[in-house]
Amino acid sequence: MERRRALKALGLVPAVAVSGCFDILQEAGGYVTLNNDDDVEHTVQILIRDGGSTAFESETTIGPEGIQEFEDAFNGGEYLVEGALEDGTSRDFELKVGDCGSIRLLVTVTTNGEIDISQGFCD
Repeated sequence: MERRRALKALGLVPAVAVSGCFDILQEAGGYVTLNNDDDVEHTVQILIRDGGSTAFESETTIGPEGIQEFEDAFNGGEYLVEGALEDGTSRDFELKVGDCGSIRLLVTVTTNGEIDISQGFCD
């Protein structure tokens, strides 16, 4: 009887040891919101990389005061975000999602034609 109880207890150890480790396998749920607060059209390139691999890539032409959303762009983890405008203006941003995949990444073309990148909180 003691042996059976010990084996049951040991069976829980691997389950506890790997709990949370499969978060990287979750489906993408993070989304990108692209805003153009400027009064002229812009072409915006957005690249989200996780180490050497690309999680999301887009080149979008967006009209004055336009908004576009891209769903399921990334999941939990840490990423390097690169944003660039057609005139070469660019900005890099370190996106730290943790194990929550449903975070908003906000890419904004400001009223003076610059690019700004920020992140929201876990939904």
